[in-house]
Amino acid sequence: MCFRVVVTEILSEEMPRMGNSAVAKYKQIYGNGEEKDSRKLVKVDGKYLMDIGK
Repeated sequence: MCFRVVVTEILSEEMPRMGNSAVAKYKQIYGNGEEKDSRKLVKVDGKYLMDIGK
């Protein structure tokens, strides 16, 4: 069963001064409760984008 995301809240961001990656920790609240997770980000053309792997 799939539940709709109601709220997404960014809990923290970790970005080193030098480098092309970062980690964003977040909390998503679904219709059936909440879940905390983190996502690796990579810097591409000056913008941080989610790294979904290959």
